[in-house]
Amino acid sequence: MVLTSENPVPDELFDLIIAYFVDDRETLHALLLSSRRLFLRTVPILYKSPFQLIEHSRQWNREEKDKRSALLLALLLTSRRREIAIQSAAVATTTMLTTATTTPSSLTAGHVHHPQLPRYPYRHQQSFLTATTDYLRFYTDQHNISLLRPLVTLRSMASESKTYILDESRSMTDLQTDVAISLNMYRSEKVKVIGQPIARIPLIVHYLPKLKSLVRLELSEIPYDCQIEPTIEFIRVHDACHNTLREIKIKGNDDSTHQQYPGHTNLIRIVQAMREPEVVDARHWREATDVLDQIPVDSLRTLLLALSDTPPINISVPEYLARCGKLERLRMRISDKGLFAWATAEARISMNQDHQRALSRSLLLPTSRLHHTSSSSSLSSSYLSTPPTSASWQYHHHHFYDEEPEPWLQGPPPIKSLELVGDDKSLLSAVQDAVDAFRDTLKDLKAVSMAVTMEYEPEFNIKPLTWSWPMSQLTVLDLEGEIALSFEFSALGFCPMLRTLRLSLPPYMYSTSENGDQLNDMKARIPMICLATSLMDLELYGKWTVSDALLGKMVKAMARLTNLYIVDCVEYTMGGVLEVINKSKLLASLAISKWLCIRQPNQQLLQDVRTKYPHIELVEA
Repeated sequence: MVLTSENPVPDELFDLIIAYFVDDRETLHALLLSSRRLFLRTVPILYKSPFQLIEHSRQWNREEKDKRSALLLALLLTSRRREIAIQSAAVATTTMLTTATTTPSSLTAGHVHHPQLPRYPYRHQQSFLTATTDYLRFYTDQHNISLLRPLVTLRSMASESKTYILDESRSMTDLQTDVAISLNMYRSEKVKVIGQPIARIPLIVHYLPKLKSLVRLELSEIPYDCQIEPTIEFIRVHDACHNTLREIKIKGNDDSTHQQYPGHTNLIRIVQAMREPEVVDARHWREATDVLDQIPVDSLRTLLLALSDTPPINISVPEYLARCGKLERLRMRISDKGLFAWATAEARISMNQDHQRALSRSLLLPTSRLHHTSSSSSLSSSYLSTPPTSASWQYHHHHFYDEEPEPWLQGPPPIKSLELVGDDKSLLSAVQDAVDAFRDTLKDLKAVSMAVTMEYEPEFNIKPLTWSWPMSQLTVLDLEGEIALSFEFSALGFCPMLRTLRLSLPPYMYSTSENGDQLNDMKARIPMICLATSLMDLELYGKWTVSDALLGKMVKAMARLTNLYIVDCVEYTMGGVLEVINKSKLLASLAISKWLCIRQPNQQLLQDVRTKYPHIELVEA
């Protein structure tokens, strides 16, 4: 299609294109360079949280990430400086025209000053091009990042090229504080996420009136003897002024001596200071499990706990979770096999109520039609001649349609994501209850058996993990340890939306001393993996029996397969791998066992495949 000024592409089409590639960083960057209209729509996505994109990349090592973070920091600082320089130049020009004391040399000095931001001497060189766009105004999700490495790298690069965008007279500690506050407070009315060490929170109190869009606060570097009162006051004042703060992340000291310093349990006061906390991220706050029952539940939608410790025995976790009526995401270590027994009970009550509503509607429909016939009057009088009893359909109709049901009849919370760790028996029972209770809402399920740390096979028999009802929302299933070994592949036939499947066997299944009957049972069950016809990402860890014939069936059944990981699996050959590559239309990444290509013929064949299919990332692991 040729773009002309008479027939331009509508903006709605551009938005649809960008929405399709919203998770594809490389494609978004290519779109950013293709046209000005796409640039204006793509920049807010890429620079919303750019440091996170670099940190989460799998393509770069630590050194490369530090270098790119340093260049990104330079770009953001020069973006801010360009805006400030324009404002300062305008003020200076006005002053020069109105007073005779201003000299031209003062306008070309290397220092640009802004009354609310730190001063940075800046001298432009070719190695650091001045930003032509104010990228910093799109940096709204400023998650907690360490500025030490980027600043050290930036200083070394600046000294080599004689380009100074940082104040060389400042210590590294002060420089980190200056830069962090400078990034946070530039156009602070647009900032949605602020992540800072707790000691810096008092420094941003001055900007509270402008932080009207702040949604998430991330606190880090919290010593055991820290003063939390300024942070509590910050949260209370912000809630009083704007009432937008809904999410909190607390990262305490994660060391082996935390039991000697129980003071970190006081951090619960920070969470309780929020008016309506919806997200509590305590993955790096180990003592949060000790005060779990004190976390407010009225608005709670996401609760992420550390997987290192279970709550103490004096806290009834099932009772606490039963009070979280809006909970959608949960991450924790469990020890109670009845963790979701209450949820299955509520789900059955809810299903019974739905059944009774449907029955009431079916009874109501023909009766309402009869009222429009000539004989309806006699029928109506016969119904009204006797008072309605508790068993009559009029009573139930009145109860279900005219009155609000009791809160305990509302059903289980709409949990969408579960990440659970625990011992085999407790975990299996809890997951079995979860897939029953949350069958209509669960999208992401990850479960890790603690037996993955064992070097021997347990003596007890493992009950199968399965279900025979539709899991219409489930898109990710990740099982590790005994729970993966117990998974019945027939359940995949009830997961039409499943996109990612990861199954990792326990450690003793990697050796050569496994039980022969167990291996034969696995071999008989695994062909049913082909029921997952919508899979895009399949990863099998351990000695799963994946023959060439099964690979052929999988490729035929899983037409959307993009990533396949079959390292350490057994019975497949290079011929099966070639069939996968030849018949998979969308395959982009394939990981196979390294031992498969030790011999020279297979090694040469592998090189030929890489030459013929350069778009496929073929990995030997």
